[in-house]
Amino acid sequence: MKRKIRILLFCVSLTALTACGNKDKKNVAVSDKTEQITNTSEAISGTDSSTAELTETTTEKSTAEGTGKTTEKSTAEGTDSSTEKTTESTTEGKKPGEIISSENDGNVDIDEIDIKNPEGMLKFLDGDWIMLPYGYPSKEVHTPKLSFDAGKASCRYTNGIETQYFDATLSFKSLFDDEDIANHLTLVPADASDKVVSDKKQLMDGESYFQILAAVVGDKKVLALRTAGNGYSIFQGECLDPEMTTSDGFWIFEQENAKVKAISEETDKFLRQRNDSFYAFIWKSPAGECYVQKMNTDEFIDSWYDEDMLVLFYSYENSGYGNYTVKYKVKGDGMDGYDPGLVYITTDVKGNIINCERAEYLGYGYYKPVPGEDRRKNLKKTDEIFLGDWINDSDQELRLSILEDDPQVGGYKIEVFKEGEPYIFGQANVDGNDLYINQGFFKDDYMLIGHFSSEGEMIIFTIDESENAEIKEGESFRFTRVVEEKESD
Repeated sequence: MKRKIRILLFCVSLTALTACGNKDKKNVAVSDKTEQITNTSEAISGTDSSTAELTETTTEKSTAEGTGKTTEKSTAEGTDSSTEKTTESTTEGKKPGEIISSENDGNVDIDEIDIKNPEGMLKFLDGDWIMLPYGYPSKEVHTPKLSFDAGKASCRYTNGIETQYFDATLSFKSLFDDEDIANHLTLVPADASDKVVSDKKQLMDGESYFQILAAVVGDKKVLALRTAGNGYSIFQGECLDPEMTTSDGFWIFEQENAKVKAISEETDKFLRQRNDSFYAFIWKSPAGECYVQKMNTDEFIDSWYDEDMLVLFYSYENSGYGNYTVKYKVKGDGMDGYDPGLVYITTDVKGNIINCERAEYLGYGYYKPVPGEDRRKNLKKTDEIFLGDWINDSDQELRLSILEDDPQVGGYKIEVFKEGEPYIFGQANVDGNDLYINQGFFKDDYMLIGHFSSEGEMIIFTIDESENAEIKEGESFRFTRVVEEKESD
């Protein structure tokens, strides 16, 4: 039985960023056009001579499923007297992450839609979208186009020839079983021309599943779609073409004739994180600039290819600007195309990037957390509550020790001895403010699941499942912390 690790990321200060990512596609015949994007992983240093160290770890796309929930992130400690003030003019009195209304930031055209729900996502999608092969604009005549109709919740695909089309209705759900119920898109076939694919019957008999990532990048509305299933549908394989994807397997679309007003320079400055570490998607990095969409990330332990590992997924921030990118001034030549990739960024007190590391994509929308992330800091609250030695309040021979363990396997090791003999052992992870044993044993031979909760100065261990009748489901044990006696002079 696996328990989810919750780690809700709260960020109170804001940054500068960079680009990273080479196209490394496996089992796909890539055309010669991929040569134009093979140098997209150049390091781009931050302002004031700060250098962004970029480590790319893109790998072969895996096919495995998982679910998860949220994470708590401590705010970066320490400030600097030289940190720029961000509460001037229209942002006075606001804190980074709070909703800044269109009226406040002077951008009356900013559309603060909620793309976490189907209505908001349909509003964002409404209109015509042109594919950018590999993330770059194309001069090809037969460029794939998607035309969304929000009122009918439908979509039409054409490839530049209007007589070759595919019509589908749209449905949405949550990709990660979280509060975002519009990040998974299903195209349900409705109609198609005879020559749009090699097998029309196969096209009409099958649905196509996509992960959706959406953003306003500068003054452009950009859409990234990636297959959400095990393999490609005939529509994805023949109409969109897997060879046309970016490093992390996204098809990129830019909305035609979209009139979107970019957020102001003042708001850009206000939203940059400082003296912090966080996950974000870097969308685009032209010379001297970088467009970053900060993300909340959630982690949990799951089995991938029979190996338990910590996996990560992302969600939009609830700041009013969750679907907007923030522009940063950076050094470097950059790239003109889009190559959205999830990265872990660390910034200094001035908002300069001092490290940027690309997360490895696993499959089904999930990523492997970057090795350099300090996850112990996310466990600070539960460390203070649970770590240490404990004694049962009714049986002095029942002793409990809660020890630090690798966060990738939950973060905590549980050891219970009775009369000096091994009694209960296991590993535990965080769920809310409680610890859950995700793999426990009673007397070394019997499986056991349980959880620890706090009550004042005590902690309570409750048995949730047990294979041995000697220790029953629902039974609880109360423990008091062992206080070491100080030696007297």
